[in-house]
Amino acid sequence: MNEIDMGYERFDGCYGTVTSRCFRGAYLELDNREQAFAYKFANLFPGTKVLCTVLKQAAEGRRMLVSIDSVLPLVPAGM
Repeated sequence: MNEIDMGYERFDGCYGTVTSRCFRGAYLELDNREQAFAYKFANLFPGTKVLCTVLKQAAEGRRMLVSIDSVLPLVPAGM
């Protein structure tokens, strides 16, 4: 991660949360509040926590492109 702007670089690993989805994929909010998109993950429900890798930086009018590597398990509140 770059210390100057605290953004992610290409191939950095990060955590994210699914915020919404469409027929092409899932929209995410990363742990540093950046918005991202992951293709082919339209089956994930909003609120799902994931581990992902940055594939492409955000360009004007577009979100950051990420690949979802793993879906994190849900932990019950009592554990």
